Amino acid sequence: MTDKIHELLNFWFGHVGSADLPSSDRANLWFGDNEVVKQKLLQLFTQEFEQATNDKLAEWANTPRGRLALIILYDQFPRYIYRRSAQAFEFDQRALQLCIDGLDKKMDHSLTLIERVFFYMPLVHAESQQTQEQSIRLYQDLVSLSMSETTQMYQLFLAYAYAHFRVIKEFGRFPQRNKALGRACTAAELAFLKNS
Repeated sequence: MTDKIHELLNFWFGHVGSADLPSSDRANLWFGDNEVVKQKLLQLFTQEFEQATNDKLAEWANTPRGRLALIILYDQFPRYIYRRSAQAFEFDQRALQLCIDGLDKKMDHSLTLIERVFFYMPLVHAESQQTQEQSIRLYQDLVSLSMSETTQMYQLFLAYAYAHFRVIKEFGRFPQRNKALGRACTAAELAFLKNS
């Protein structure tokens, strides 16, 4: 099991140098819409994703890096594999619970800063203002803890968190999800979607 955790995290983060900088191609993997990457994810980790969604990898949550791997399986993989469908958000609550429970246990403190970015990501994806506020505080901490050569990168992650926070503060939910989740848009949400 630990080999698979290592393989998954190595795939997700690539080579992370001493300055806590991930491989230069990671942004495209994390925030892109890449069919090649999607197929690679399916090829390498379909079994783990299915096991996780059937609660067969619960023991991974016992270690910080195992918990991070589970969070990535629940929070990131569905967004890649099921983009623009309700299934993309199906496991958000599981990811969020793992994150919050891990924060209570201070498991994030054992992770590198770049690993913590994705440990906290379920907070950014939550449709709750209180949870969003918590994400802002945690990403601010990452900026404060970062080395000078990585501060700009962590400021971008903080800006990403702020962008999500502002949407939740205004609408209480992410209008971008409405279509996939079968939710009707308000007039204000329609205007927001038209301009975004």
